[in-house]
Amino acid sequence: MDKTVLESYRKFVSQIEIRDLCLVQATVENLSWPEKPAGPWRVHVERKMTYENGEGSFTCMDHYTLISKVEHARKRAAKLSVRFAVVYSSKMPMDDKLFDPFRNTNLVVNTWPYLREFAQNTFARMNVPLGIAPTMKVGTDPRPRVETPAEDAPCAAEVVGA
Repeated sequence: MDKTVLESYRKFVSQIEIRDLCLVQATVENLSWPEKPAGPWRVHVERKMTYENGEGSFTCMDHYTLISKVEHARKRAAKLSVRFAVVYSSKMPMDDKLFDPFRNTNLVVNTWPYLREFAQNTFARMNVPLGIAPTMKVGTDPRPRVETPAEDAPCAAEVVGA
């Protein structure tokens, strides 16, 4: 990040506050029922983020898809998709230059704990082990990669689109 963008980003972040954070949408599929395959389990995470400016605020939509499967297996065991809305108060509008670092630092720090808790509880209720969701590495990749693994693709324990 160049110095000008970094300084703008610091100024922007210093004046925001979270006003609301909620789960907007969730879908869950138990793809292995009635079987319960033996582990070890792997989790693949995909992420898409958007923002919209409002009057004195901006709203971020953070959409995650988790796919749980037995390591080296062809068939997925479970899939969970969730979308969180986070509303921030802000005197300054969000823009694409600011959103690029924001989504990989502030936004993910605000939503990732909710995702992990929701996924862990939901998969447990489905009697499908989640395995361990991968570590969120804040600020590691400023460009999203949207990759949808094929049904028979190995499931990587990584976050895609962060």
